[in-house]
Amino acid sequence: MGQSYSQVLFQGLSMYLWFILREEQEKLNVWVALMNLENLYGTQESLVKVFERALQQNEPKKVFFQLIGIYTRTDKLEVRMRSRQK
Repeated sequence: MGQSYSQVLFQGLSMYLWFILREEQEKLNVWVALMNLENLYGTQESLVKVFERALQQNEPKKVFFQLIGIYTRTDKLEVRMRSRQK
């Protein structure tokens, strides 16, 4: 016997969602790479510009967490937070 209509539909939707999520993750990865480059070699202003564009193109919460991770890995989180408080 063949699969029911709902089983085929569910499999199709699952594949479609997998492709969408994969593309979203790849897009976020590109923005994270750009933020890493700006963090290491650019200025604070250039990083903020890339960060703001990344927020527009991706889920903001994920972008914020990525930026916190970048700052943490490069020991810049405390410096950035202190500069924001001034």
